Amino acid sequence: MSRYDKWINKNTHLLTNQLAIVIGATGSIGKEIVDYLLTLKAKVIIGARNLGKAEALKNQLLLKHPDAKIYIEHIDISSLESIDKFQLEVDRKYQKADIFINNSGVYHLQKSLSNDGYEMHFATNTLGNYYLAKKIIYDLKENAKMIFVSSLAANFYKINFSDFQSLHTKNKMKVYGISKRIMMANAITLKNSLENSSIDVNIAHPGICATELFTKSHSKLFNIFIYPLMKIVFHSPKKAALNMIQAIFVETEENEWVAPRGLFGAWGYPKVLRFKKIIYDASIIEQVSDITADMISRHCEKK
Repeated sequence: MSRYDKWINKNTHLLTNQLAIVIGATGSIGKEIVDYLLTLKAKVIIGARNLGKAEALKNQLLLKHPDAKIYIEHIDISSLESIDKFQLEVDRKYQKADIFINNSGVYHLQKSLSNDGYEMHFATNTLGNYYLAKKIIYDLKENAKMIFVSSLAANFYKINFSDFQSLHTKNKMKVYGISKRIMMANAITLKNSLENSSIDVNIAHPGICATELFTKSHSKLFNIFIYPLMKIVFHSPKKAALNMIQAIFVETEENEWVAPRGLFGAWGYPKVLRFKKIIYDASIIEQVSDITADMISRHCEKK
């Protein structure tokens, strides 16, 4: 038994027959999230854009968990229409879920627009993420857990309301960080709106982890020389995924997230920590909520 499995045994409990929905399950960290959920005896719906990768992951996981219940549904989180279709399929085919984890995200993309006309980081990490969360509420049980997966990068970049989608921002890390900060503002808004509900919303971030997002986003020289070093210095996807699993089993305040307890929140085992005050700015959160709500409203009017 690995040290991470020992941590799971000590800090969690079985989720026998509970249904979890995991978006972004085919990436490095997402695979580990699903693996842990199956270890805890949950049933899992994998929401994936690439169905081939999802099927390959399912087959791989069934070798380790032969009795597992794994289901696959198509979703492109950057497309509001795809989100609508996914939610309808989940509503039609499955029992209400106990856990929803949105681990989907894009990083360091070249400038491009989604089918809905939004900057791709914004469409995926921010707008689609929030829209799906709002839709999937109706398919969650009472006492369900909803987990938004953020990033340490959200700490370092301010939201520019004159360039809300970062269409004119060239720094790719800044674009990514802002998209995650806006996502957190929307998650806080949703958490507050559900305070009289039994559905609990938590935010988690994995710390710094060497994942395939880096290999897809950087040069060949980076992948040859820097990425192997990152795998030594930073923690593994298996350890990073513990933060999202921990978020299922704890309660947080609206200014807290589940994050690595080590230096700068980059390394270590999970702990509930307060995030920077700049993220928890009520006036900024309100502005973000209003703008995002207007975008969603315009989409709903078209349907």
